[in-house]
Amino acid sequence: SLFFGRNFVVTFQEREGDPFDPVRKRIAAAMPNRLRSRGADYLAYALIDAIVDSYFPPIEAASELVDGIEDEMLNKPHKHQMRQLHELR
Repeated sequence: SLFFGRNFVVTFQEREGDPFDPVRKRIAAAMPNRLRSRGADYLAYALIDAIVDSYFPPIEAASELVDGIEDEMLNKPHKHQMRQLHELR
């Protein structure tokens, strides 16, 4: 979850994993940098962007699974493949 106001950003995570590590590294990098010089709204944007970026690898992996199942269905169709596709989508 993420809450922000004019001069603050508060985040907390309910699950394992840390999508904010790239943002922390940018903050710790050589000064001056955009994250330090802009307001809380830009920091909130950077955090949301990091969250969105963290979803790409699992989405790509699921897409590859779907492609593989679809290829199998074209070569040797089975009923369980339709169930697998439905579960993945």
